[in-house]
Amino acid sequence: MSLAINSDKRDGADKPTLYKQIRLDIERRILTGEWPPGHRIPFEHELMARYGCARMTVSKALSELAQADLIERRRRAGTFVRRPKFLSAVLQIADIRAEMRQGFADTQAMIKFSHAELDRRIHGVEDRASMLEERVNKLLERMDRLEAMTATQ
Repeated sequence: MSLAINSDKRDGADKPTLYKQIRLDIERRILTGEWPPGHRIPFEHELMARYGCARMTVSKALSELAQADLIERRRRAGTFVRRPKFLSAVLQIADIRAEMRQGFADTQAMIKFSHAELDRRIHGVEDRASMLEERVNKLLERMDRLEAMTATQ
């Protein structure tokens, strides 16, 4: 008699809880492609009717799937199968050669701009130096005249 009870307990322990069964069923549908990325998953009340359970049970299963990044829950819109992140990354860099060319062109433009800016600044400094040199020469001429005037007195 105790053998039968232990066997029943073991069978119950091996069987996943209902929310895990729901999560595994939805996960299987997503991973096999039955529900492709972008597919709207049935509403919670529809899943409740399908699995004969409470809303909290369905919500817990969906929350775990959302945490695993398999689904995306949107308020008032529904729950959708999420696109895998590795696919999104590939789609973002469609043509890496073009990206590199564009980056190279941008860098060249920055260098040309920087070169032009440096030339402008250098010419500005040269102009200022020339102006200062003229002022210094005028001051030196004045000093020479003053020295000459004081020497004659």
